[in-house]
Amino acid sequence: MPALQIDNWICIMTTGGTPAPVIARLDLEIGKAFGASRDFAMAFAKQGVDIVHMSPQQLWQILHSETGRFNSLLEHTQLKATAK
Repeated sequence: MPALQIDNWICIMTTGGTPAPVIARLDLEIGKAFGASRDFAMAFAKQGVDIVHMSPQQLWQILHSETGRFNSLLEHTQLKATAK
């Protein structure tokens, strides 16, 4: 059932309304930090984690895609979301 493949991922976000120049600077500095140290990447690789830096636009596309995918899957199940 390929539609049920679930990947774990972590992303860094900021609050809505953050000015574009601030987001661009954060993206630049985060990209530098991830690429600056081979030891950093290797520490994650030993745990089976690949570090992939993507632009804010690429992240938005993934979040949008995954939200749609899971909403579609849930619509075809008997599962119901409940708030506590």
